[in-house]
Amino acid sequence: MEVILLEDVEKLGKIGDVVKVADGYARNYLIPKKLAVKADPRRVKEFEHKKRMVQRKIEKKKKMMESLAEKLSGVKLTFHRKIVEGEESKIYGSVTINDLLTALQNEGIEVPKNSVELEKPLKQLGVFTVHVKLDLGIKSEVQVEIMPEDENK
Repeated sequence: MEVILLEDVEKLGKIGDVVKVADGYARNYLIPKKLAVKADPRRVKEFEHKKRMVQRKIEKKKKMMESLAEKLSGVKLTFHRKIVEGEESKIYGSVTINDLLTALQNEGIEVPKNSVELEKPLKQLGVFTVHVKLDLGIKSEVQVEIMPEDENK
């Protein structure tokens, strides 16, 4: 019997695949557990249409993510922090993921919190590269510069 898989089935196929299986396996396991439906011409056409629609959505989302990645790569965030007396490059406090997200929002860029890859908060003056991992495996980088706060303010 030919069936269309509704979910990924180990050692059988991925969602949307049309596979030939033993009648008993289909009737007693795959169909009752809603892992598959019997493949008839109408269902195959319907499923192919759904596949194309999902593929279009994925392509549209990928274009949006690539556009966002391009926008992110051109961003340079600057933070002004007080420096610790006696040590030239250490700052009071640190620059955290939340600081980076707030600065990106001020630039008009929204990214999920878990997409910013910062192993530990930045605690020194200098220029740093922060990696941002977006959906669909698209990655980008943001330049972060931490400068001493102007003492005349």
